[in-house]
Amino acid sequence: MMAQEHESQEQEVTAQDQGHINEFSRLNVKYHELEEDLRGKEEVLVNLQDSSNEVREEAAAVLTNILLLAKICCFYAVSYFF
Repeated sequence: MMAQEHESQEQEVTAQDQGHINEFSRLNVKYHELEEDLRGKEEVLVNLQDSSNEVREEAAAVLTNILLLAKICCFYAVSYFF
């Protein structure tokens, strides 16, 4: 009895159905590859943003030091001539 029920539940897969299954499988694999690639690119973006912030902070510190040195040079120049 169980064998007859099992046989009656089985359905034949047509070539068109198999084509759809294969296309879905291919697209699903591609989706997961792209999703993984996106996660990698998001990580790179975060790292670049962090690096950019560090460079800005360093540039601000360098500019502050340059301005301080310029003030010191001006002070000594004024002191020298007066």
